[in-house]
Amino acid sequence: MRIASKVATGSGLLILLLGVALIYQVSFGRRLAGKSDRVSSDYFQVAIDSLETIRHLERMEELLRGMLAVQDPRYGENLKLAAVGVDERLADLKGRTPASADVTERVESLVRLWSAFPLASDQGRPEGLLDLPPPRQAELQDEYLQQIGALQAAAQAVKDITQYAINEESRLYVAASLRAQRVSWTVLGISLVLSLIVLLGTVRAINEPLKRLGEVTRKVRGGRLSVRLEVDEDDEFADLATDFNRMVSALSQLDQLKKEFLSRVSHELKTPLVAMQETNQLLLDGLPGELTPRQRRLVELNLQSGRRLSGMIVKLLDLSTLETGIVQYDLKARDLTDLLYLAVDQFEGPARERDITFDLDLGPRPLIAQCDGDRLYQVFENLLENAIKFSPRGSTVVIRATATDRTPDHLPAAWDRTLTETPEDGEWIHLTFGDQGPGVPDEHKVAIFEKFHQANRRAGSGTGVGLGLAICREVVAAHRGAIWVSDGPENDRRPPGSVFHLLLHPARDGVASLGLRPMAARRAG
Repeated sequence: MRIASKVATGSGLLILLLGVALIYQVSFGRRLAGKSDRVSSDYFQVAIDSLETIRHLERMEELLRGMLAVQDPRYGENLKLAAVGVDERLADLKGRTPASADVTERVESLVRLWSAFPLASDQGRPEGLLDLPPPRQAELQDEYLQQIGALQAAAQAVKDITQYAINEESRLYVAASLRAQRVSWTVLGISLVLSLIVLLGTVRAINEPLKRLGEVTRKVRGGRLSVRLEVDEDDEFADLATDFNRMVSALSQLDQLKKEFLSRVSHELKTPLVAMQETNQLLLDGLPGELTPRQRRLVELNLQSGRRLSGMIVKLLDLSTLETGIVQYDLKARDLTDLLYLAVDQFEGPARERDITFDLDLGPRPLIAQCDGDRLYQVFENLLENAIKFSPRGSTVVIRATATDRTPDHLPAAWDRTLTETPEDGEWIHLTFGDQGPGVPDEHKVAIFEKFHQANRRAGSGTGVGLGLAICREVVAAHRGAIWVSDGPENDRRPPGSVFHLLLHPARDGVASLGLRPMAARRAG
């Protein structure tokens, strides 16, 4: 099942469940509102009417006592008006009695008592009592007061039963509200569980394939182009895995073509160049015959150009090979001081031609690193070649090597992050190559390690194509080290020059020195 379908199904169930809960809440709210309206419009009005009836009956009682006490017929008219008020209240009670048997029964009983009461509004003239003898008046007064009391008790019963009905309805509302809350919480709990299931299912459906994709991508980045993603489900990631596998297959084919191209170009370009250089050397050796001074100069220029072109081609092929990630490094414990002495020996001739001396300070003990000696020797060659190329005549190239337990403060941030991602035991070998040239501008300090970039530190001095430092960066990065450039110390008599820094991990196991120090020491002196 595709991930989009899974998410849509889970979301649809969740929406349906929430929709049912919403419909239930709306329906319950309407029912509750209807009951509330009934209570407010019926029960509360019945209670009010019963209270008004009690008030009119109390008024009738007062008027009856006053009329017989003072023998004033005007009391009879007011008594008649009070009886009319009772009639109106009872008419309202009969018209709005709610659907409750108890309340209806009490109201009908009150109406029957009132209908039999002699002082009701339709029973004649109350003031006619004054025409009777006093004993009869007293007898009727007691009888009427008893009937008024019974009417008051009946009206009070209507009020009480209505109050009870109101309380009962309120209890039912509270119970219904609690049930609605329980239903709402239940639906909410189910919705949360369903949401969690959908979320976990979605995360699992996405996270696992992404994890496999990340692992395979890191392997591909490391040069393992034979790996493939497994396609075990019919979903979006299966389509992505299929396209990824096709891409890796295409990259593998391109990588194989590149390897074949580099191998063929390396042979096809080097062979004729070597033949050309050997031919020029034979001419200089005078094998075909002696050359005139002018002819010798031209042949020497041709030989130098051929060697320079050969060096450029070798660097270009080396860089291309390094960038493909197919280079196998022979990592062994090697003495870096011996490699530095060998490299210095190689540049003795070019340095003497320009009256440049080497100042070496490599410490009293061997500096053993786990490295590929040939590749690091290539790095030392490029750095020394640059130092000699950009140093003025009569200057000094300073080479320092120290063991340290911390990275330099001026280590660039990019290399600092890389070294943090590959922590070792905190020990380092720090090599520096300082010249007395014009220095590298700040805007070029990072870019000079990119291929084909030249800082043009000295006009007319550059004869390369900007590949040496790019090769150094690739080799040092493969050794999980760092390489960068900084300005040399300030000097009023000359430019500060440049200092190239090289940071490498020391080896855990030692190795015997090759015994090359005396020769390099003589040269350093």
